[in-house]
Amino acid sequence: MRTNRQGSEVKRSLAALDIGSVELSQASVFASPDAEEVLRLLIAIQQPSREALLRGALATAIVGCDAAEIARVSASDSALLGWLERFGAYRDLWHRRGVGVMFRHVLSDLQASARCSPPTTASAGSPT
Repeated sequence: MRTNRQGSEVKRSLAALDIGSVELSQASVFASPDAEEVLRLLIAIQQPSREALLRGALATAIVGCDAAEIARVSASDSALLGWLERFGAYRDLWHRRGVGVMFRHVLSDLQASARCSPPTTASAGSPT
């Protein structure tokens, strides 16, 4: 393609036909919504005693809590303490084994891949 716009149009057309494609872009991955969510999660893990940061991390697609669940956690000392302890354990793992090991553990522990993966053609539109 000669322009990014042409590439985007081709990608959308292929997607409409259920044909996967990859689009190279000049945009920074660090300015993406996904990167912002990862940053929000990492900051909350690094400072697990800060409840406001924890609530922000709970709202990410990686953790997967909706507003009602976050309100429930905020209203329950035991639920809040459970999340604070969990994030503290993530921080301890980060310091002992490194960010990569910790992040893989977090994704597995929170079953993030099931929530964050794009739907396949067979499962598109079906409830998860």
